[in-house]
Amino acid sequence: MTKRLQKNIGHFMRLYLLLALFISSLPQVWAQDTPPSDAHVISLTVLHDKYIGMQVMVSGEQTFWVETVPGEFLKRTITSGWSSKEGFLSSGTTMKVYGNITGFDIQNNFTDITGIDVTECPNLTTLIVSNNTITTLNLTNNRELTH
Repeated sequence: MTKRLQKNIGHFMRLYLLLALFISSLPQVWAQDTPPSDAHVISLTVLHDKYIGMQVMVSGEQTFWVETVPGEFLKRTITSGWSSKEGFLSSGTTMKVYGNITGFDIQNNFTDITGIDVTECPNLTTLIVSNNTITTLNLTNNRELTH
């Protein structure tokens, strides 16, 4: 084999490897890392630097996002029903949860949550807030809320 042919094969192999790496990263590039602009939202007023425990219920496979710092989102996908209870660290005094949420459970956060606004989450049917010191609760527009 000539040196020129070996060199061309080397270039071809590097190009092939780069193309394979690019194609394998496409699902991550196209994944929705931020909520859609029309996503429903639940806003929480929280104490700074606290873990806020929550569970989210959805109908069918859905993705929801938790914004713990303005502009920074943690993405979770669940198939149906309730998610596992998870704690999210608040980095300010506002935390937002985005998605097509039908149930929201923030019980047992005690003094760490002081307010909740679910007015922009009209599909909410279940809201569990026991064992918290919530001083503001806005349920306007929540006609589907039954529990």
